[in-house]
Amino acid sequence: GDLSASPSALPAARSPGPLGSCFAEVGMAINILTYLDPCSLIRISVCCSQFRSVSEHPTTDAIWMPFYENRYFINPKFARQEALLRPPQIYACLETLSISGKWHVRGLASKGPGGEPFSPYKYEYFQHFHQGRRHHLSADFSGEVEFISPTESVGEEAFSVHGKVDGNCLVMHESIRSKDDPTGMIAVNICSAVVSLDGQCMAGVWTQHAPSHDGVLGAGVSSGTFEARRCVDST
Repeated sequence: GDLSASPSALPAARSPGPLGSCFAEVGMAINILTYLDPCSLIRISVCCSQFRSVSEHPTTDAIWMPFYENRYFINPKFARQEALLRPPQIYACLETLSISGKWHVRGLASKGPGGEPFSPYKYEYFQHFHQGRRHHLSADFSGEVEFISPTESVGEEAFSVHGKVDGNCLVMHESIRSKDDPTGMIAVNICSAVVSLDGQCMAGVWTQHAPSHDGVLGAGVSSGTFEARRCVDST
């Protein structure tokens, strides 16, 4: 028969639904994603395959970058291994980055007080870090130093370490005290470093200051650089 004469015989047009309407234009889906925080982006990608396909597209990289802007630092020593990571991957690395564990530190004291004779020297020791839970890419940490014998400081000095890691950059305050007189401060180290996104290496600089009883850093004693690598038996 002539179906055109019987409209009721025609199949009903399918409504695209709200999600289908959104994905008629990829740009609209991207606009929706820009209103979400990182946790919501992950949740919606898990729950909806259509949003997942959009969120994984390179055009959405700009959505992720503001979440870690000014909190991801590139050190030339680690640049090669991180160069191919996309913003969602960088954010995921920063979110899970931890420095907890044992690190082998090697450094160079290269400068002394201005104008005074100074003989550069190398040093090494083990550093133990204990990082707290991350919150918005930041976490506090503490630590202690394990000297490697033979070292002049073995049995003589104790290091008390406190600091904060933000993104993949850390700043720490090291109080150096005499074991014979725990109340007596010998010096204070201020260190900053960039940590590789895989959490296996870090590199930075430090300055050492004379002790002060008023909470203000004393005169500079020396400064230098250091690199550290996570010990194989440490996680």
